Parts: sequence; C-alpha cells; structure tokens
Amino acid sequence: MRKFLVRLIKGAFHQGGFEICRIRPKPKNSLAELLKQYQVEMVFDVGANAGMSGNFFRGIGYDKTIVSFEPVQHLFSALKKNSDSDPNWVCENVALGDLSGELPINVTGHMVAPVLSWK
Repeated sequence: MRKFLVRLIKGAFHQGGFEICRIRPKPKNSLAELLKQYQVEMVFDVGANAGMSGNFFRGIGYDKTIVSFEPVQHLFSALKKNSDSDPNWVCENVALGDLSGELPINVTGHMVAPVLSWK
C-alpha cells in the first residue's frame, strides 16, 4: 500500500513538472567540521605506524600540524617517507611513556623489534 501511495504522489508531482526524491541528511558533526569548530591546531598521532592516520587527516582537509610518534624503525622509515613533502607534519622515532628507558616492543605480525628508547 505504501509503495502504491508513493508512486501515486510522485506521479502526480511529475506531471506537474516536479520530482520528489528522498534526501539523505549529512551527519551533524563530521570530524572535519569538529576540527574546525574547536579550532584544533595540532593532532598527536601516537603509534603512527606508516602514517595512515596522518594521510586520513590530510584527506579530510586538515592542514594544521600533525606530530607523529613511531618507535619501530622500519615503520618510522615508511612514516618519514610518507610525510617528507608535508612541512606541517613532524615525525619522531620514539615511543611515549611516563618513564625514560629502553624496552623491547612487540610488533603485531612480526618478531619482537630491537630494544627501543622512549622519552
């Protein structure tokens, strides 16, 4: 019954030169809008891997400073290569923690990485 009524109403409007269609509302607060609304000047990407989050933020139009931290050397190398052309993207080859020191780190899908320092 509902489909019949929808077709009937659309047909009547169509004969009058109008088209009825469903409007899909935009999400009220996308991340890009929230970053602008709150005037976010800097994003910290902890455990940045090869830079996927940084690329995501650039992809949604965020052009402010990104600071990425990645302790695993081979991932940091990929991160650095990914960010080299972006002057507002700073990368640090350290882990973050509440103490200074060195510890081994487990990397998913890989063997334990060499001992790492953090600040």
